[in-house]
Amino acid sequence: MGKEITILAVDDSEINLDILVGILKKYDVIPALSGKEALEILQEEKIDLILLDIVMPEMDGFEVCRRIKADESTWEIPVIFITVKSSEQDIQQCFELGVVDYVVKPFNAIELLARVQTHLKLRSYQVRLEETIKEQAQLEFIKDISQFKQGLLQLMSLTDSMIKELNKEDAMDRKEISAACLQMQKTLNHLTDGL
Repeated sequence: MGKEITILAVDDSEINLDILVGILKKYDVIPALSGKEALEILQEEKIDLILLDIVMPEMDGFEVCRRIKADESTWEIPVIFITVKSSEQDIQQCFELGVVDYVVKPFNAIELLARVQTHLKLRSYQVRLEETIKEQAQLEFIKDISQFKQGLLQLMSLTDSMIKELNKEDAMDRKEISAACLQMQKTLNHLTDGL
C-alpha cells in the first residue's frame, strides 16, 4: 500500500533533499532540484504540502511561491519555507506570499517533522470543513427545490380547480375567483422570495 500524503521538497542541494527524505520517511516525498522542476511536478502530481528553499539559482523560492499562489490549481497547497535567510524582511516577505510556516537552516529534525504534521492536519481539517460546507449547501439546495416543487404543485392544483369551475354552468362567482387568485399570488410570492 502506497503512502497517502505526498510532499514536494524543493532545494538545489541533493544532500539537503536526502536529509528531508530521511526525516519525512513516513510520507511520499518527491524531491525537486530547482523551482522549474517543482512547478512541472505540481502540474503532474497531487501534492499535499511543499517544503521550499528560498536561495536557488535561476528561480528563487520567492518566485516559485508567487507562481504557486497565482495558479488556481495549486494556490491552496500549504508552503513551508526552509532556508538560511532569516532577516525580518525575508520572514515578512515569506508570509506576505502566503506561506504557512518558515524554518531556518540548519533545522532541528523533530521541530521540522512537528511543523509538517501540524500543517498537514490543518490542511486536512480545512478540506473536511470545505466538504461539509459544500454538503450543507447541497442539502439546502435540495430543500429549496423541494419547497419550490411543492409550491408549483399547489399552483397547478389551484389552476386546475379554477378551470374546472369556470367550465361548469354554475361557475364560481367573483369572490371565489378573487380568493383563488389571492392564494395563487401568495404561493408565487413565497416561491420567489429567495430569488
